[in-house]
Amino acid sequence: MERSVNEKDFKACLLKLRDLRLWAVQNNIDPWSFRQMLLIALEMDTKVALDRGISLVDLQNFDSIAKKDIQSWMQNL
Repeated sequence: MERSVNEKDFKACLLKLRDLRLWAVQNNIDPWSFRQMLLIALEMDTKVALDRGISLVDLQNFDSIAKKDIQSWMQNL
């Protein structure tokens, strides 16, 4: 199952994450704490998706596609 995301929404989320990362740097937040927060947020999002009826298989498929897109994007930086 291949999913694409709304590019406008994706960019808006990415800007918010960039701003949060900047805040963390400016406030001398421990980078390990920031990373743990990101992992917790992803786990919370997974729970909410499962509670709303999205299957684990669909989430795993989406994550796999997204990770491939991320790897491609990172190679082009």
